[in-house]
Amino acid sequence: KSGWSVVECKLGYRNFEGTGIQTQTHWFPSSSAKVEYERLIRKHEKRLSKERRQLEYEALKLERINNMYCGVGINDAPDIEKHIKRRWCTMIHRCYNGKFHQKYPTYKDCSVVEEWRYLSKFADWCRESYVKNWHLDKDILHVGNKCYGPQYCVFIPAYINSLLWDSTTKTIYMHGVFKENESERYKVKVGRLGDVLTFSGFPDELSAHLRWQEEKVISILCAIDKYKTEPKWRQDVVEALLLRVEYLKSARREGVVVDYLM
Repeated sequence: KSGWSVVECKLGYRNFEGTGIQTQTHWFPSSSAKVEYERLIRKHEKRLSKERRQLEYEALKLERINNMYCGVGINDAPDIEKHIKRRWCTMIHRCYNGKFHQKYPTYKDCSVVEEWRYLSKFADWCRESYVKNWHLDKDILHVGNKCYGPQYCVFIPAYINSLLWDSTTKTIYMHGVFKENESERYKVKVGRLGDVLTFSGFPDELSAHLRWQEEKVISILCAIDKYKTEPKWRQDVVEALLLRVEYLKSARREGVVVDYLM
């Protein structure tokens, strides 16, 4: 296309005013030049529109990738309150970060409902349910639940959050049981509203564990009493804790081991 300008090459035609239009393959004389010219203009505008939509799509896709967290969470509310964003990021991180799962494998099978993968949706729920300094919990209302979502989660105070699985009872023996130093006897540790109580002198592991069950019932009831003085306590949380109390009492009567309270 010798003699064609860059614009003419890009458009795909050359307009010879008064005589006709030359495209890459055809010559249109002046009698039909106007019709063909308008057709080529429409074709060109259509191509530009398609290219523009593709560019907009790629830009949106790139923006979404840049605003994604752990490849799953979508930060569609960049100016959200910091405490809400922090809790959302923690939730997504626990469920979808492989390195976190290596250190805390109990979260490996956890997930977040589709709705809460969008920060804005989580924020809507959080503003209605949030209590300052309380923790987001997924399994106190539904034993064994591994999914974060509005139908499962609730905010609870720290002393409730640590109640059913506190660090003072982590042991290689039955739950709450430890071996006494330089002795064949066993002892029990149980958390109670921030304190750690110890009971010693048990002849075997099972008898120590059964005592732990008794003391854990008392710890839960003490926590319930304190929780019910909170301005935003919930009846469903109290009922969920009372179910654990009945479970522990039943296990104590039957002399069976309790492995899990969550």
